[in-house]
Amino acid sequence: TGMGLPPGTAWSPVEAGMDGPWPFATAGADPLDVPRAPLSLNLDMGTVLGPYEEPPTHARVLPIHPAGMAEPFGYLVAGVSPRRAMDDTYRGFYEQFQATVTNAVASVRAYEAEAQRAEALAAIDRAKTAFFSNVSHEFRTPLTLILGPLEESLADASAPLPPSQRARQELTHRNALRLLKLVNSLLDFSRIEAGRVKASYHPTDLTRLTEDLASVFRSAMEKAGLQYTVETQDVGEPIYVDRDMWEKVVLNLLSNAFKFTLHGGVTVRLQREGTRVRLTVRDTGTGIPEAELPRVFERFHRVESSRGRTHEGTGIGLALIQELVKLHGGTLGVHSVEGEGSTFFVELPLGRAHLPAEQVQEDEGTPHAGKLGSAFSEEALRWLPDAPESLPPPGAEPEPVRAFSSSSVLGNTGAGFALPVGRGRVLVADDNADMRGYVSSLLSAHWNVRAVADGEAAFEAALELTPDLILSDVMMPRLDGFGLLHKLRGDARTRGIPFIMLSARAGEEARIEGLQAGADDYLVKPFSARELLARVDSQLQLGQARQQLSDFFMQAPAAMCVMMGPDLVFSVINPMFANLMGRDMLGRPARDAQPVGGHGVLLQHLERVYRTGEPFVGREVPARQPDSQGGLKELLLDVDIHAQRDGKGRIQGLLVAVQEVSERTHARQQLETLTHDLQHAVAARDTFLGVASHELKTPVTALLLHLEMTRRRLSPKRGEPPSAEKLTSAMDSALRQVERMSRLVDELLDVSRIRAGKLDFHMEESDPMEMIHEVLDTFREQMEQARCVLELRAELNLRVWWDRSRMQQVLTNLVSNAIKYAPGTPLRIGFTRRGDRLILYVSDGGPGIPPEHQARVFERFERGGPPQTVHGLGLGLFIAHQIVQGHHGKLVLQSPPGQGATFFIDLPLPPRAQA
Repeated sequence: TGMGLPPGTAWSPVEAGMDGPWPFATAGADPLDVPRAPLSLNLDMGTVLGPYEEPPTHARVLPIHPAGMAEPFGYLVAGVSPRRAMDDTYRGFYEQFQATVTNAVASVRAYEAEAQRAEALAAIDRAKTAFFSNVSHEFRTPLTLILGPLEESLADASAPLPPSQRARQELTHRNALRLLKLVNSLLDFSRIEAGRVKASYHPTDLTRLTEDLASVFRSAMEKAGLQYTVETQDVGEPIYVDRDMWEKVVLNLLSNAFKFTLHGGVTVRLQREGTRVRLTVRDTGTGIPEAELPRVFERFHRVESSRGRTHEGTGIGLALIQELVKLHGGTLGVHSVEGEGSTFFVELPLGRAHLPAEQVQEDEGTPHAGKLGSAFSEEALRWLPDAPESLPPPGAEPEPVRAFSSSSVLGNTGAGFALPVGRGRVLVADDNADMRGYVSSLLSAHWNVRAVADGEAAFEAALELTPDLILSDVMMPRLDGFGLLHKLRGDARTRGIPFIMLSARAGEEARIEGLQAGADDYLVKPFSARELLARVDSQLQLGQARQQLSDFFMQAPAAMCVMMGPDLVFSVINPMFANLMGRDMLGRPARDAQPVGGHGVLLQHLERVYRTGEPFVGREVPARQPDSQGGLKELLLDVDIHAQRDGKGRIQGLLVAVQEVSERTHARQQLETLTHDLQHAVAARDTFLGVASHELKTPVTALLLHLEMTRRRLSPKRGEPPSAEKLTSAMDSALRQVERMSRLVDELLDVSRIRAGKLDFHMEESDPMEMIHEVLDTFREQMEQARCVLELRAELNLRVWWDRSRMQQVLTNLVSNAIKYAPGTPLRIGFTRRGDRLILYVSDGGPGIPPEHQARVFERFERGGPPQTVHGLGLGLFIAHQIVQGHHGKLVLQSPPGQGATFFIDLPLPPRAQA
């Protein structure tokens, strides 16, 4: 390898002597036009030491080309044995040899690359540590110049500050101390990493020191409603610790416990265990997910899923105290179950043999000053939801302000804004009490402001107050700013509220992320009061404009809605649409809002318009919607659907207007039906008049004929008077015609009584079998002529409460119809008791009643066959049906095609018959 061959050169077999350097290419040949290696060389090696006397005369040139390299790394030249044929097995050996060398080269290169990366990361880490150390030092200088004058102003009794100015100075001083604490933590961490920390270990009464440090948090624990227990034991001897470091260990652990414990309590325990002393801080807080436990002590790592009182923090507290504990030769560990709590423990060895001798001090040193305790406790108190406002609210009567314009803004305090007092309601959400107070003090001079400490409280307040604008921080406990925004936009009651997001994350990407999540504006900390007021005022004006547009939409005289996105989510619906289609549609995709059993026709039109962009105007589109009884109601809608596009012409949603036309359509259909029925009634009337004329004329004509024949036979002009038999026959025929005409007249009178509601019943108790025998006796001759075989089945000893003559009229009609329409077939009559009902039936074996006539068989003037083959006015079954209904019963027809007709009379039985 390393022969200096041109990269990428392809060689072909050549033969050459060995008088000079190996000739790898034929003189005058273009190497780029020759096939690629591997290749064989004919060599004259001269005297070569080896297992055989004959020197190799051929060699294989194999490229070493690790994966991922564009060109070969080098070439391997391997001699070919003169005693071995170059077959496939021999070539396979060289290929394995080539792969082995290539892998070895790749491994060496990977090792070198990894070493270079490790060195680069170490250099970056050293640079970062140096940067943190330097920048922490640089921060401390301006912080000293800030804190010094602030403390002097606050302590100056000769010229005390006015209350409003003092509140502002205290706010600034408190947050400068917090910044100093963060800078000190960063500086300590960078010193530890750089190995520049020089601890000073003094013999210390660790029990007393720990009790003093733990007492710092008692006030905060009690105000938070937590049970706070401190249990310490005398460890029997002084413990060598750096007291400032131990202070940071204890306070950081207590701060974490307080931060993530919302209910229950915190227990601090110090005790001796053999040759070690053990500090335990146990809480009943939110706990740490099991997957996060291995990383809990990493630098800058934060458990984002844990719910605490605040999201503030740098993620270096636990990593810092772990390093501090290591400097004491101790260990730091944790046990935690998500949802149940966490237990952090610190174990330090007794004695001093484990400590650097040059850093161990035998004297007790100066008493511990407790410099950090107040800073930790003050910060913890600011995490509580009822933390006092950092600035006093403005007076009830603020000074008048001038008209707002871009030129009237004075300074950075917000003075000079012409923002009408009480113009709107603003909801502020931030877990930092100082920030809540500061923002509220700026806004409350111009608007009604309510401040809450987290996203969940903000959502509840938004439902309660319906604010005109929400100003929210991003990092908050329980529900962060993005979660709050998502929840607000997903609820129809809060979807349209303008939302300004506050964040310490600067940069275009952070701003774009906030706007894409649905925020109306994104404000980066730190911001000036003037900018905040201008942004709030702008969004309130836009919100008012949107509200006016929404009011117009809501008051539109048509059912309207706006559907957004490919899922066609009902984003806005006006009251008319809600009343018509259902309020539960708001916020739901169209396909999910489609009721089970719906037609789906309207959904198809909606999806087609969103897909094609072509508007749809439809009339009488069917739809189904749930009714108040849990069923589905049928609707007919006139629908207008139009696509809504963005500035680039892309379809974003649909604007839909619907109008219910069910009643109008039904009224039109009823009018059409009424017109059809009227035409049918006119035709039926004409048919009835024709039939009635024929039916009445037939018996009248026959009666007149018989009377005339009788008169002629009795006339004196005739020689011989008629016989008694002929007179009897003539009179019987005339009587039958009179009876027939009487029945026709009775039917017409019954119809008239039914129409007038004057069909009277004379109820009596009787035996149905007696009535059936009477009816059958009147039809005995007709049944013999029609060759009908009677089958009678009856249940004896039944009594019925009815109008006997009327029910006899019903049965007469049914038997007459059976004989008339089914001659030569069995006539089946019977009755039985079924519970508290009497079931009486008349059945024939004729052709039955056609299905198209069955629905109208009980209507007036309906006749069961062609007019030329059926006699009667078509009133019998109509009258029978009315009589049975008058007895609180039912007359039912069953007539399968070709299997005859059966009429069932269903009547109630009197109490005695039921028993």
